[in-house]
Amino acid sequence: MLNKFIAIGNTTKDIEIRVTQQGKQIGNFGFAVNESYKDKDGNKKNKTLFINCSVFGRLAELNIPKGTKLAIEGKLELNTWKDQQGNNKNEIKVNVASITFLSPKKQEDNQQQYSSMPNDDEIVIPGEEEMF
Repeated sequence: MLNKFIAIGNTTKDIEIRVTQQGKQIGNFGFAVNESYKDKDGNKKNKTLFINCSVFGRLAELNIPKGTKLAIEGKLELNTWKDQQGNNKNEIKVNVASITFLSPKKQEDNQQQYSSMPNDDEIVIPGEEEMF
């Protein structure tokens, strides 16, 4: 089964960071994806999809202010809970694995990509030290 989400949009609030009891960072931010379409009369219409996103590890350390244009890639997750009145609630959110900044923070940072995957120099291959 494939669960992959890719979108381009803008953050709707600054990233909020919290730290788990194990010391791991989790960041949450809102994300808006705009879509244009034509109605049955041929008039151009716009609609916006608002999505809650979570990032972990190094991605949670990024400074992502409100209004930042991003390309995100991750997977969808369904959260379910009961509210104070005992009603079932559901939320679909995105666990983001990769972020590409499309809003230039500085000229040289334009389209900088970040991923929760380790860098090549951080990947340890068992037995590698014996090979070289």
